[in-house]
Amino acid sequence: MGITFTGLRPGEKLFEELLIRDNPETTSHEKILRANEVFIPWAPLRPMLDTLRQAVRDENFALMWQTLLTTVQ
Repeated sequence: MGITFTGLRPGEKLFEELLIRDNPETTSHEKILRANEVFIPWAPLRPMLDTLRQAVRDENFALMWQTLLTTVQ
């Protein structure tokens, strides 16, 4: 039994883009780019995640929403 090429399925992508912003950095390989994305450092992120985790446990949807709004900008 051989391999039969059938083409792309409906909705299937030929390649995947993983970059969010339009500022990729080049590397030594012409087809490999490096993302330089903005991120929240661990020290301020950890308390936010603790607050979010507790809000989920308490089913406090207002606090979940507020925590996400103030963290993700």
